[in-house]
Amino acid sequence: MEECIRVEGVHKKFGDRVSLDNISFSISRGECFGIFGRSGSGKSTLIQILAGLAQPDSGTVLSTEQSPALATHGLSHADRLTVMEEMWLYGVLFSIPSSKLRARIREVLELINLYSQKNTRIQLLSGAQLAALDVALALLSNSDVLLLDEPMLHLDRPTRARLWEHLYTCKVQQRRTIVIATSNPDDADLCDRVVMLHEGTVLAIGTPSELRDTAGREAFVVTPVKRPTERKSAIVTEQSDESLLVEWYPESRPVDLLREVPEAIAALRIRPRDLDSVLDALVTQTAKRQTSVRLSDSKP
Repeated sequence: MEECIRVEGVHKKFGDRVSLDNISFSISRGECFGIFGRSGSGKSTLIQILAGLAQPDSGTVLSTEQSPALATHGLSHADRLTVMEEMWLYGVLFSIPSSKLRARIREVLELINLYSQKNTRIQLLSGAQLAALDVALALLSNSDVLLLDEPMLHLDRPTRARLWEHLYTCKVQQRRTIVIATSNPDDADLCDRVVMLHEGTVLAIGTPSELRDTAGREAFVVTPVKRPTERKSAIVTEQSDESLLVEWYPESRPVDLLREVPEAIAALRIRPRDLDSVLDALVTQTAKRQTSVRLSDSKP
């Protein structure tokens, strides 16, 4: 596939804190690429470097697109303008013909559930509405690259679903490149490929399926007839539907795990582990390797 963005050896510090440590990867044109990690992993810093808003201390970012559209928290807005007025201003800056601009603005604002606030002054918007406006402004652009920093964070479930459908349309029909920084494993799971960041370092890069394979576990989801009165060691978390998530290791036998469930079973299903637990496994593996290296180096 045609390469769109290449990141080579990017390093970034803020004072004594390393935000990005020798980051390298490439993104193909028309790809939905996820940057997945928790708070402090370096996601937002990386997005800002990709957008050209920040410069790395060392390393390079090569891109075939010189003006990517960016949605990130903390962008400055013209507070005295209304939502419609700022969208119109950006539309003019994006060179969208005035004959098409009003309909385009309505489409984007309805997509992220902000059309009812079109005549509201920006200074009166809530934090969640401002975050949605950041996404709307990026979507209004005709840029071939969309850089989105936690775009789903403040959106409700129906709005998230509409936005993902729109992003897939941009990717498939318009061959636009989507780069999403997220801490939500469900959003990362919808990307074509994902780079996993932890404390500024790359733990792994691959498709969601490939990343799961690196962790080597799946899970039983068991639905008991009644809620259990006590927790056993095999039960990891209770799900929103009151089912129980049970770890499944390669050496485990299903019958052994099911014996740990203290109630009669109403239903059983098997599902892949989410990328959040994959991240935990990779962090643990990395820590063990680093400990092993330190111990071997300390030996006489």
